[in-house]
Amino acid sequence: MRTDLRLPAALVAVALFLAACGGTDPGTTDGTAAPTDGSTREVELVVAPASFDLAVGQDRRFIAGVYTEDRQLLIGGEVPMSFFYLGEDGSEEQELVAETTGTFLPVPGEEPEGDMATPRLAESTTVTGVYQTTTTFDRPGVWGVGVAVDIGTGMQTATAVFEVAEEHAIVDVGDDAPAVSNDLVGADVDPAAIDSRAGVGDGGEVPDPQLHDVTVADAIAAGRPAVVVIATPVYCVSRFCGPIVETIETMHDEYEDVAEFIHIEVWKNFDDEELNDAAADWIQTEQGGAEPWVFLIDADGKIAARWDNVLDESDLRSKLDAL
Repeated sequence: MRTDLRLPAALVAVALFLAACGGTDPGTTDGTAAPTDGSTREVELVVAPASFDLAVGQDRRFIAGVYTEDRQLLIGGEVPMSFFYLGEDGSEEQELVAETTGTFLPVPGEEPEGDMATPRLAESTTVTGVYQTTTTFDRPGVWGVGVAVDIGTGMQTATAVFEVAEEHAIVDVGDDAPAVSNDLVGADVDPAAIDSRAGVGDGGEVPDPQLHDVTVADAIAAGRPAVVVIATPVYCVSRFCGPIVETIETMHDEYEDVAEFIHIEVWKNFDDEELNDAAADWIQTEQGGAEPWVFLIDADGKIAARWDNVLDESDLRSKLDAL
């Protein structure tokens, strides 16, 4: 029997939403990286890494939420981001490795209104998003990230730590896509095992049948590119899963001649902690797992791109346009 896919408490996605909702502050943990000039300042911001499955390599995607200490979300514009290496166990003196720029990436379907050219505090609690950048992780171990931004009260900084592995724990770009036989509409299973929303107010009907009419295995065998979203809209640790699945539904209607669009529900039975094998084959690791994920499979059955936690919809669209 497979182990629990739900996030261990220490994983970054939980830290992100604890920060948003009033829990433990990951930006003030002992041993975090300091500002780039080495000084110490009163932290008025919180930065919460939101990336899954970080590993050594070049141009690695990194995402993080940025908040004020009273839990107001920073949105819009760009923020400077600094990356530090702290040793294999986090005990070494910090070493500045890279300085990049993070660009705000809203959760699909929850885009904020108004000026987005410069960072500002969100006026609505319904707006969610992260800052996205790419950087190089040249060795495994404990890393730190620092951000600095003027939120109208002078330059404020925040720091947090995260882990980088030697290798990815799940499939990465260039790997063979797992050719799973995910359950389709009409299968002899609980409809909620196909899409968890079928068990909540939908009379047992799968709300997005167009995402459940072909298996990943059949798409690969047919040489068809495919977009695979692995998420549980009802039981998601974050509130990202539902909007991301809905975004993939919309993109299906626009790009169905280009690629297959497939949703794999995480839970076969949430109450019994029973996973869908198809989801586990994609994202289960020895430490547990994290979701949502979106993967693009090319016509050769290889992973062409992947997006953890928050989908970059414009990036996916550009890759589909290029097919």
